[in-house]
Amino acid sequence: MMAGPTGVITAPRIEVRNRETDMFFHSREGHVMKSLLVMRGRTDWYWFAVPGAMIIVFWAMLLVPAGAAAAGGQATAEWEAATPVGPNWQYAVHQNGRIVLTVTNLGQLGPILSGIPTDCGGQPCPGCEYPAGSELQYLFGGAFWIGAVVGTDTLASVGADGWFQVAEMNPDSGTSADFQIRSNDPASPYYSPQAVANLDYICTYADTCTDPALVNFDPIDNRPHIPLNVSVTQRSYSWADDPNADFVLFEYVIANIGAAPLQDMYFGILVDGDVYHSSNSTTGYADDMTGFLPADNMAYIIDNDGDPVAGPAWDNTSPRSAFAVKLHGSKPDWGGVNYNWWISNANTSLDFGPRLAGTVEDPFRSFGPHLGTPSGDKNKYYMLQHPEQDYDQMFTAVSHAGEGFLAPPSNPSFAADLADGIDTRFLLSVGPYQVGVGDSVRLYFSVVMGPDAHVNPGDFADYFTAGDPDAYYQRLDFGPLLTNAGRADYLYQNIFGTPSGAGDDVTPSALPQAATLSPNYPNPFNPATTIRYQLPKQSQVQMTVFNLLGEKVTTLVDGMQGSGEHITVWDGCDRFGHPAPSGIYFYRLKTDGVSAAKKMVLMR
Repeated sequence: MMAGPTGVITAPRIEVRNRETDMFFHSREGHVMKSLLVMRGRTDWYWFAVPGAMIIVFWAMLLVPAGAAAAGGQATAEWEAATPVGPNWQYAVHQNGRIVLTVTNLGQLGPILSGIPTDCGGQPCPGCEYPAGSELQYLFGGAFWIGAVVGTDTLASVGADGWFQVAEMNPDSGTSADFQIRSNDPASPYYSPQAVANLDYICTYADTCTDPALVNFDPIDNRPHIPLNVSVTQRSYSWADDPNADFVLFEYVIANIGAAPLQDMYFGILVDGDVYHSSNSTTGYADDMTGFLPADNMAYIIDNDGDPVAGPAWDNTSPRSAFAVKLHGSKPDWGGVNYNWWISNANTSLDFGPRLAGTVEDPFRSFGPHLGTPSGDKNKYYMLQHPEQDYDQMFTAVSHAGEGFLAPPSNPSFAADLADGIDTRFLLSVGPYQVGVGDSVRLYFSVVMGPDAHVNPGDFADYFTAGDPDAYYQRLDFGPLLTNAGRADYLYQNIFGTPSGAGDDVTPSALPQAATLSPNYPNPFNPATTIRYQLPKQSQVQMTVFNLLGEKVTTLVDGMQGSGEHITVWDGCDRFGHPAPSGIYFYRLKTDGVSAAKKMVLMR
């Protein structure tokens, strides 16, 4: 393994060339590539010592020219010394805060989908571990999807499709593909005045590689990859200390480097969660749940019950937190973010995802004999761009016909299996953007962790039923997740101003004309709830909690605040720090002649 700077390990492609036949063998260090050479008449073991890397042992059908001698276990004179060529695959690990997240320079989150060998203290690096050092895993793999109309073609380029091993993003072959590392900490060896955070990782990649040894055919399209001709600059930022140690903020710039405009371009983030402790890796991935928090443009994955131990009780192997992806900034004019989830299965009757039934104006699109996995460019683009926000997975067995969705699975047992947790994935997407030749689009999102989403170890057993999951849903606590997402959004706004999330070609969203107060979340809640409000200008603000008798319980905010969105959290305690009893409460925003109040319910 060739080690780069701290936190970055290089995993080059290795090429071995036969001088006489001009044939090549491609590999990553210790990992045979997708297409070995198909050779005539010989099967042998070959060893190649690769300069600067481990010794590679591989088996292949070798094309041996007539009369050429090749003894098993040895490399013959026809083969040149192996040298690193092709894409300079790399990964980097954010591990300075409570969240540990692996990023790559090939459009993927986590190292597993790419097969890049990683090393974090003698162990493979996690996709996402939280909190650091806990061995609690929350991410099998993630990937970035980009789709657009180019001329008369509908195209999609993906870091990974998550099922058929289709991966269409690659870095350059030289040092230009190396991760840049920066830090705003003067004591860091990577200190730079241009740094945004305690740790910045910056890389660039593109979708322009069409080498079939590197880019698999999609089984639906059954043709070589057709690129959009986009270049991506990916910047990820993490912080070591509170209150910003629970998320990684991404800045994602998509540039059109082709000769044609990208019409109606969409951007998506695919996540395959797999939530478990490392001691439960054989089955822990099979009981996850995903859902969407529309007010926050945020999709989440949790374990179905937090894996309590006997008692029931929590211990260090219980993954109680929520993993989420949050989009920052406003959306394009049509004003929506799409959220889709599905499960993939080789048995098409078990490959499922919620789908809108369709209308005359928006007819149903068939993916073939299944409802879930979108494969082929056209289906991927449809999933990216179709205005749809799926119901949360735990509500699968409940009818959503009134919202326009197809009926639940006809097999009640299968519907219940989906609802109570399964190996699931989601796609969070936004668009459209019109990207002219030479233009770019800038987007922002965060990977956010929320601790203690599972509150009581017996809640799933006591409250969950597939036919009425709401009782269990109300026992979950997304308050810490929303708080951390709000902190990420605060940094986004203060570091990058208040852009639209779509680059300089779209004007920032307008501030409200008057102070507004949003509903708290969750509601009902236990033990804490998050309150959001918006200010049109700098104002003196007071946020107060009252009980049903009109008595003041506590003051959450009392001071001058700037314009924009603000977030505060009530921890369910009175002004003396004592837990308030269950009941109905009111929170009131008072500022510059405006007074607004809303009801909330505390359920102990």
